[in-house]
Amino acid sequence: MIHIDTLNDKALALTIEGKISKEDIVSAEAALAPMLERPAPYGLMVDLIGFTDVTAGALIEDVRYEVSLIRRWSDFRHMSIVTDRNWVGTWVGMIQPLFPKIEIKMFGPDQRAEARAFAASVDSTPAA
Repeated sequence: MIHIDTLNDKALALTIEGKISKEDIVSAEAALAPMLERPAPYGLMVDLIGFTDVTAGALIEDVRYEVSLIRRWSDFRHMSIVTDRNWVGTWVGMIQPLFPKIEIKMFGPDQRAEARAFAASVDSTPAA
């Protein structure tokens, strides 16, 4: 399941729990749509603490959606990831060079407030 919380008009928090299905991804896409209608920049917090697994359908849908947004990736300026898994930080470090305009910060489980604040602070970040 994906819980979606609006941080402000340009930032959302996604809390991912349990096994993610294609329907969860579609719901998250729908929640992002109103924010993406507003002028950039955007912020996003992703809390992975309760994440356990993902279906094949969810992976396919997520890749399809992300590819559809490829021209908008640079509109996302602040991304915070909350996790207690070291492999997530390693993975982020490997893909970070592909997204030079996105400032991605990692946070531990006890730093959710800081992660939310970082994602929400995108309003003060001028678009390049």
